[in-house]
Amino acid sequence: MLCTKKCTWCIIRIGDYNMYDKKMALIYILDILREYSDKDHLLTQQDIIKKLKNIYFIDIERRTVSTNIELLIEHGYDIIKGVNGGYYL
Repeated sequence: MLCTKKCTWCIIRIGDYNMYDKKMALIYILDILREYSDKDHLLTQQDIIKKLKNIYFIDIERRTVSTNIELLIEHGYDIIKGVNGGYYL
């Protein structure tokens, strides 16, 4: 879910590094999986990285996506990994 209120912490920045956004990556990944995935539409880690960049204007590594998805699963989110890769919620 993209903030449309232009909150102080959500203001679009080009080339700005913001640790708050990096810490929010876990929540952003959950939002992306909720909004864009289902059993017929799996998202690869690269798909998630692109959506994080295009929607939330943050860059994270593939390893970070994997770690965040594992954390979500450990905390009870029903995230499924497909046979050929990709995830859905």
